[in-house]
Amino acid sequence: MLGKLLFYAQWFHHNLNPKYTSKKLFRRQFLVLLTICSFGQLSAQQLDTWFTADRAVNSIPAPTPPDPSELHLFTPYAPLDGTPVTTWYDFVDFTAQDAVPHPPMANYPLAPPSGFNYENDGSGSHFSPTGSIPGIPTLRRNIFNFNPALHFDADPNNDGVNNGPGQALHFRSVSRNETAIFIVFQARGQGNSAETQRLLFGGDIENHLPSLTANNLSIGVSDGDFFSIGRTRIAGGSFFQPGNVDLQARPTIGVFNREVLNAGNETLTTRVNGIDDIYWERGGITD
Repeated sequence: MLGKLLFYAQWFHHNLNPKYTSKKLFRRQFLVLLTICSFGQLSAQQLDTWFTADRAVNSIPAPTPPDPSELHLFTPYAPLDGTPVTTWYDFVDFTAQDAVPHPPMANYPLAPPSGFNYENDGSGSHFSPTGSIPGIPTLRRNIFNFNPALHFDADPNNDGVNNGPGQALHFRSVSRNETAIFIVFQARGQGNSAETQRLLFGGDIENHLPSLTANNLSIGVSDGDFFSIGRTRIAGGSFFQPGNVDLQARPTIGVFNREVLNAGNETLTTRVNGIDDIYWERGGITD
């Protein structure tokens, strides 16, 4: 249905310089890890963040304190169907980056994860998302062949993140250098710009980051149900590229890869359900 974002059991954000992660489902985790390895650059890197809807939902991954060398495959199962998701814990402890509710506006100047004061943006001012404060998603059982998912219910008239009564959890990656992101989702698309696409990953892109150099990378679903990429910056405006494969709001495995070339150049590529989609080489990127 329009306005519903349904995130599957796990995303995998793999960073070719640590990054974040993902979700998918336990019985398919191995297949997704094989996909990560297929990039051919995994040897000196790590899976930095991993969210999975069947584990570590509202429950701290065991053991406690965590062993930074382990993937926690035996943490408590997710709660019952219909449970509000207050914290989505990072399943990997190399650099723990838990997904937490959107902070109250008074906390925006605080450092993450309590607020949005990104100390590395060089601006001297904090990032202030616009619009009303979104709520929190709901865990749903028996979604996608009886597997769990996180359900984000969005306002059909906006991106569902910081405008209107949308729902969101947020977390901060340790890097936005070379990055691979794996996400399984089902969503209706909306918008034809970086600022208006329905977000799957990224922050509030309607209010650009205050730094002259920092970029806000986002992934979403645009009008026509295309897997899309956006970048916004206070200097240089916006970059937006929709895909070409009509996803028809069906369950989708989306893969995004950012490769840093030289002198600030980057290559952005996507695949959807194993099909090559976006390929775009850009210059003048500083982060």
